[in-house]
Amino acid sequence: MKKIFTFLIILLCFSVINVYAEPTTWPNTFTYEDYEYQIEGVSLRVYMLEKNSNSETTTEDSINNYLNEVPIKEISLPSSAYTINPEYKTTQITGTDTILINLNLNITKEQLKTLLAEELSNVTETKSYIAEITVDYKLTQYPQKYQHIYNTNIIRSMLEIVLNKEPQEQDMTKTIHQVFNAAMIEYNKDTNTPELAYENTVTEENKIGDYVLNYLRLYENEYSLNTQPSKLLMFYNIDNIDYFIESINSIEYNIEDNSDVENPKTSVTDEKVDIPNTAKSVPTFIYIISISCIIIGLLVIGYTINKRKRIG
Repeated sequence: MKKIFTFLIILLCFSVINVYAEPTTWPNTFTYEDYEYQIEGVSLRVYMLEKNSNSETTTEDSINNYLNEVPIKEISLPSSAYTINPEYKTTQITGTDTILINLNLNITKEQLKTLLAEELSNVTETKSYIAEITVDYKLTQYPQKYQHIYNTNIIRSMLEIVLNKEPQEQDMTKTIHQVFNAAMIEYNKDTNTPELAYENTVTEENKIGDYVLNYLRLYENEYSLNTQPSKLLMFYNIDNIDYFIESINSIEYNIEDNSDVENPKTSVTDEKVDIPNTAKSVPTFIYIISISCIIIGLLVIGYTINKRKRIG
């Protein structure tokens, strides 16, 4: 009896230990349900946004480089200094089944300051930087019913619509770069000092929302503007993903049906989640749309002005 009891204790210990995944690094392969993906690395893709000397518009070169994903620098994070620990959540984003993968990347603002020291020293009133934090991976296994796949970056996708560019289907043999956050480097005119802004919590005040909502779109049929994807796959590294997804879904709900704004509901897990105070979701709506419009407005206006000058 004593031997049996000891054996059960040992077995229980092994069971408990196996419940918790240990932080790991890259390159590494992970599996979730019918999906297998290989994390090849995490990188900072740095873009310079420069204003024209005679105006407040962004230069055409800055716009094109950002739109076409041509960074001035790419910094690969050393796997010896960072870890990841993927965790999974199934949800819906605007009605589409979604797999969310929390990377649990252990990067800090102070580490980003060290990595981006050159940009911090070069920032001026007319020159700022965006350092997109990107997971570089390959989706090595997935249900074969998904025949058409697109990598979506929200800001670039909206710019493509404005500039009438067709989205390009993802080559699944190549590395996929998905932005899951960003660090902003700007010059503070009040203090005459450079500043780096980085957060891993989405709020109504900060600017990271548009750098979180990026994902892989998987379609069973050919893509069109009116076709809803069958599945979304999204990496993230923020600590309030439920709040963020709720906000996105409540925006979609209010756009589709304004007749019931007093008691909107949104699907975050398998349940319906009540948003009791619609006023709380309104600032988030304004925040996401306004930030997007500001960025797109600056880029497109700058692009148009420079294009006219070139034609003239």
